[in-house]
Amino acid sequence: MVGGRCYRKLGFLLMEAIMACFLMALAFLVAVRLYGAALQWEASTGKIRQASQLAEQKMEEIRARSLSVSNGSTFAARLDGIIGGVHSPYPEAPSFRFDVEELRNRHQTVGSSGLTPEDGVHSPGSRFFTQPLGSATPYPTDPEGDFQRNATFESYPYSRHLPNSYRLVQVTVRWSLDPRDSVRLISLIGDPIPVPRLATTANVNQTVNVIKVSGPSNLTAPNSSAVYRIEVTAANGARIEDVSVIWQLHPLNDGYADLFALDASGTQVRISRNSTFSQSGTRVRLYPQVRYHGIEARAISGRISL
Repeated sequence: MVGGRCYRKLGFLLMEAIMACFLMALAFLVAVRLYGAALQWEASTGKIRQASQLAEQKMEEIRARSLSVSNGSTFAARLDGIIGGVHSPYPEAPSFRFDVEELRNRHQTVGSSGLTPEDGVHSPGSRFFTQPLGSATPYPTDPEGDFQRNATFESYPYSRHLPNSYRLVQVTVRWSLDPRDSVRLISLIGDPIPVPRLATTANVNQTVNVIKVSGPSNLTAPNSSAVYRIEVTAANGARIEDVSVIWQLHPLNDGYADLFALDASGTQVRISRNSTFSQSGTRVRLYPQVRYHGIEARAISGRISL
């Protein structure tokens, strides 16, 4: 009996030792798995942090490059060229790839008016020159309509589209073929509004120039017309696209003609000989006004004979 109890006790101790070894081995395996998972998670979060920093670096690089608009070019053309250009990996992070694209800034329908704004960025409710709502007819006297006034010479109280002043840019940084291994950064990059050219005399500013687009230089023929556009130029020679212009005839003209804005911003205007009031032998000059960079700039066209 004594010997039996001894063997039985030794057997229990052996089983306990085996179970303890098994539990220790299991705990070691679990610890190894957890450690491996922790290392993998740390590596993944490290990639995300590094990719986020690279995305911010690339976005700031694009923003800085977009500010240097060359002579004769525009902000929109400059930024579009940067977005569509080559974006090579940085030497210090060769495994991270860049994708840069422009996103369409979509808008939902405004419940109070039923208006769905065009894609892009709009001015905050300027009442100067704005697109008519829905099927509203511009000033009906002219076949093409005057987009700067309605039948009662009132402006349309809706926002104005600014298609060339802003771009919604997305930078995507990838570090593997798995689409989940990526970071996206979105930013709205806007025109820096560069300084205009210096003013000259008589409230005429070199910033603004009147350029003939089509039609004759003189409106001597009955019912003749010509189209002119405005060009706004910054001090470095860059061209400014999204501006609002008020067109009028110079107050010292001795003739009379009709003016009709051909777009909501007034960047183009058609001047027509009025069969009733225009008198042969008289002359007129266009006298557009632009408010730009804190100044009121004006330009005078060449004389147009009637």
